[in-house]
Order: sequence, then structure tokens, then C-alpha cells
Amino acid sequence: MKLKSLDIETILGEEERLPCTFLVDAADMGCLDPTLHSVDLPAKSRVSLPLWIANILAEKSAVQIELPKHFGKRMREDIRAGPEAIKLRDFSFYYFEVGLRLGAITEDSDLMMTLRQAISGDRFKTVTYHTLFRLVYLSCLRCICSFYPIDVCGWTIVVVAQM
Repeated sequence: MKLKSLDIETILGEEERLPCTFLVDAADMGCLDPTLHSVDLPAKSRVSLPLWIANILAEKSAVQIELPKHFGKRMREDIRAGPEAIKLRDFSFYYFEVGLRLGAITEDSDLMMTLRQAISGDRFKTVTYHTLFRLVYLSCLRCICSFYPIDVCGWTIVVVAQM
């Protein structure tokens, strides 16, 4: 999957570490596994690699990328059951970007369909509603209230006074 341009979100999302298994011996890559006392990394070694390099090595058939648990079948079922109840940011700040990229790399159409459902369905509506409600509430609160910070014995107390 070729990228047309790189933005900061893409760059940070590509740093997500993924569990990978090397399919071949990797010369001078022993530093990736701190438990090894060898310079070379033997085949069938499991290491954690950033998405950007895991993708390159997977294209060359050097590694097999394994899906993290938060992209597994159980999480997919939870997302289908009620995507707005799960805080996906707790699993990854770039959950959707990484998930769609992983789905394309591993050719997992079920993962891509589940992520599309989560971002375009009820979750999108709920998140948008709460965001807009919070913005309207805060702007109304600023219009009708004044905030007065008071220092009491080293504690800062905020007093809200209606105008």
C-alpha cells in the first residue's frame, strides 16, 4: 500500500509496535531480542517491530505479522456489539489508522469491515453528539458564568458566579 503523502498522524501511527515472527535467519539483528546472546536472530524468533518496518519485511517474506490482541476476534465482537462502549484510545492512540493498515497488509477483510462499521456507524454518531454537546455546553457556561480562583491555605478553589 503506497502512501501519497505523510502527515504527522501517519508517521506516529506507523510507530505502533506489532508482534512479528521471523521466517528466516536475520544477520546482525540479534539486538532486536534482548534475551539472545547472539549477533544473529534465528528464524522463528518473536520480536516486536514498528509497523513501518514490519510491513517492509513482510513484503519480502522475512517476517509474519501477528495481529495484536486489540485487533483480535474478541475485540471485533465487542465492537460489533456496541462500539461506543469501548474506549479504543486505551489500546492505541491511532487505533483506526493502524487497524486499517494492518487489514490491508494481512488482507483481513473482516478487520477492515469491522473498523469501517465502528467509525461510520453508532460510534461516530455518539462521539460526534458528545463532542458537539460538550462544546455548546462550555460556550454557554462561559457566557453566563464567571470563574474566580481563590487561594485558601495553599489550595486553589474555583468559585463559579452567575452573571
